[in-house]
Amino acid sequence: MSWKADEEKKDTAKFVMKSGASTTSSGLRSVYFCNRSGHHISQSAGKRQIKSQGSSRSGQSCPASMIVNERGSLFTATYFPTHYGHEKKLCHLTLASSERQQIAGKLLQGVPPSRILQDIRTSLTSDVERVHLTSRQDISNVKNLFGITVSGTSEVVQTRMSDATSVHAWVQSCQALGSTNPVLLYKQQGEEFAGLHKDDFALLIMTPVQKLMLEKFGNDRICVDSTHGMTGHDFELTSFLVIDEFEEGFSAVFLLSPCTDARTLAV
Repeated sequence: MSWKADEEKKDTAKFVMKSGASTTSSGLRSVYFCNRSGHHISQSAGKRQIKSQGSSRSGQSCPASMIVNERGSLFTATYFPTHYGHEKKLCHLTLASSERQQIAGKLLQGVPPSRILQDIRTSLTSDVERVHLTSRQDISNVKNLFGITVSGTSEVVQTRMSDATSVHAWVQSCQALGSTNPVLLYKQQGEEFAGLHKDDFALLIMTPVQKLMLEKFGNDRICVDSTHGMTGHDFELTSFLVIDEFEEGFSAVFLLSPCTDARTLAV
């Protein structure tokens, strides 16, 4: 929910769920509370020191919250923006999901953590945001979250992340390629996208070389070949092939999606 992230950034706040979404007669209902609401209960048995900035829990019940109702593709939200019992401090916020994904993408490209921190510091222009306070511990937390390990002085990256997380991190890393970014379309399951169902997944890939071949031979013939059952996911890999001057097929576009019906291909 991009609007939630935008509001949190603007309000210097973080809203979290204390339990899963509940099912009501009108759809799914999710309640998000201010992350500073409540009392800190230590689970360390006195073996760990309290953070220098103190606990993120304020010891007060903060009334700020968001109630989100979902019915099909329609979302409605009731927002209570008034905070109570605490100051708004960046040190008590966590990195946004998109920021963690960007850091993971750079780690997968082999960028050293020291360079990532340097790039973040130099990106500061005027207002200080949570991302500008990124520390080595934050990067370590990203490694653990995405299952990334770095071995040796050459910063060789290995990953044990899930398929969905791995694909997302790869797409994020491709954004740094600019005009040579091979990802033409990326839709995650659960996202809204015109022409596709909410539960659909779509990844459309075309490299600069493939684009050149499509422009050169695409006016003659385009063949479609689809395979499925290659992995544990019920997805189809569809290749759009052009025929070159030697009457050989060349894959010009790749589409990974659950199906290749007219609705999907039209997008």
